[in-house]
Amino acid sequence: MWLIQLFFAGLWAEIWHWGVGIGAIVLLVGGAVFSQSIPLIGPYLAPIRKELLFVAAAIAILLVGEFIGQRTGDAKCEARQVVVTTTVHKKVDKATSPSKTHDPYDDPRN
Repeated sequence: MWLIQLFFAGLWAEIWHWGVGIGAIVLLVGGAVFSQSIPLIGPYLAPIRKELLFVAAAIAILLVGEFIGQRTGDAKCEARQVVVTTTVHKKVDKATSPSKTHDPYDDPRN
């Protein structure tokens, strides 16, 4: 059960984000392509076919741009994590354990 929860933990934000964009693209392209065969709103969509396709293309370009930005942000976070990890490992490796200096909190009279 926890494996399923782990898999779907951050997935809903992605589903909503990409699902709404792709759904809008499908509806706009479908409205442009099938505008003659839709009974009630077909005559109103026929004059704006080019605009529907233009808006669908703009949404697609926006989604591609957001995908590139998300990938760049993920790579940036991973690079920062590598720097932090290597810095911490260097400091930990230089530390002596236990310390040779007297720790005032180890005094039994405290």
